[in-house]
Amino acid sequence: MLMRLSLERLRRGCLLDVQETHELQKKQTWYQQNQISMKKAEEQEYASYCDEAMFRIHILEQRLNRCVPR
Repeated sequence: MLMRLSLERLRRGCLLDVQETHELQKKQTWYQQNQISMKKAEEQEYASYCDEAMFRIHILEQRLNRCVPR
């Protein structure tokens, strides 16, 4: 039972990591296409989003590394 719970946590963590990474890539593409016409506040919002997303991805990767035996 414990193994099954660990595997489920690992699966959810992987899915979250993939989703978070995909969203960050979409936002980066959007930024590259619109950066010339962006206002300062929009640039700051983008930078904040990237910082927060990278933090979440880092935490998810740390959690996954703890679950995966080496």
